[in-house]
Amino acid sequence: WRLPGSSGDFAAAERPQVLRLPSGIPLGVAICLDALHGQHARSLVAQGAELLTILTYDGWWLGGNGYRQHASLHSLRAIETRRAVIRLANSGLSFWLDLAGRRHEVLPVGTIATADVRVPLHGGMTFYQQHGDWPGRYALWVSGALLVLLLGLEAWHGGKRSVLAQESPQSPRGRSSPGGRGGQSGNR
Repeated sequence: WRLPGSSGDFAAAERPQVLRLPSGIPLGVAICLDALHGQHARSLVAQGAELLTILTYDGWWLGGNGYRQHASLHSLRAIETRRAVIRLANSGLSFWLDLAGRRHEVLPVGTIATADVRVPLHGGMTFYQQHGDWPGRYALWVSGALLVLLLGLEAWHGGKRSVLAQESPQSPRGRSSPGGRGGQSGNR
């Protein structure tokens, strides 16, 4: 399809593509909700992205806290990939995140500004980059299997407690228990 006033055709790519800045730095771009999915950022970094950017419009969330939640979730992408993330919002919050997901140079909502920032670049691979979501999925399956096993054992035993746990120690009749009142009163 064509955009009015543009030259060339536009079509969806099969997967996210890494762009190159004039300085040669490989740039991964996520648009709005794409940035909520770790696999999107992981794909960009696997293609060599050393810097991630998120372009977003948060205007429909400005009446509540949705734009803050949306912005805070982007810290996960920085932590998972150990890449700096620049978040650019035409409404909402604009800032950059360091490799540990900490915010810097936050522009308040409604601010129209440009910023010249220096961000750290990192080219290494994290555990998440190497293994993706499978450790979490594996842990979920193991937890589910253990839960089913425990419920099965509980059902197999009929929910009965052991005989020892059901019996309560009672003092013999006619004698007083230590420190308490027994079945008989009086002196012998």
